[in-house]
Amino acid sequence: MKKIPQAVAMILLVSALSATDAAAQSSVRKDGGPVRMDTAQLLEQKVRDFLVGAGKNDPAAHDAFWADDLIYTGSSGAVKTKQEIMKSVRESGMQPAKDAGKETYTAEDVKVHDYGDYAVVNFRLVRNAEENGKPMVNHYRNTGIFRRDGAQDWRVIAWQATKVEPEKQAAAK
Repeated sequence: MKKIPQAVAMILLVSALSATDAAAQSSVRKDGGPVRMDTAQLLEQKVRDFLVGAGKNDPAAHDAFWADDLIYTGSSGAVKTKQEIMKSVRESGMQPAKDAGKETYTAEDVKVHDYGDYAVVNFRLVRNAEENGKPMVNHYRNTGIFRRDGAQDWRVIAWQATKVEPEKQAAAK
């Protein structure tokens, strides 16, 4: 009789270990094998992927990135909710498309501090655009607080963007 509970315990233990192992895997290699990513790698990639989608005003990218209870403070100091951001993204999607490839966003100097189910991400956002036929580059410092909802679902609950003035951009390099 003792063997049945031990067998059940072993099955549960193996299942729990497999679930933990699967939760740690966030990507798949080209050959189909798992790639392990720690929280810093995962969130850095999430930010980079979001910047590609956000540059295209992709509502799905915004919906997956921002938590429903988001507090977003833009570089102008204006505070927005996720609902306001989503409305703006949808409305801009109804406008005629800008010239493709004229505006891109990238992340540099990414730092991640992992606090378990929360993490703080800070990076320099670089916006490359063309305005009136002239190239324009803007830099912003962004800090976001991510909350883990489930094994791999990280969402931003707070965000702060600060524009770096051109003379300070040059000094920072």
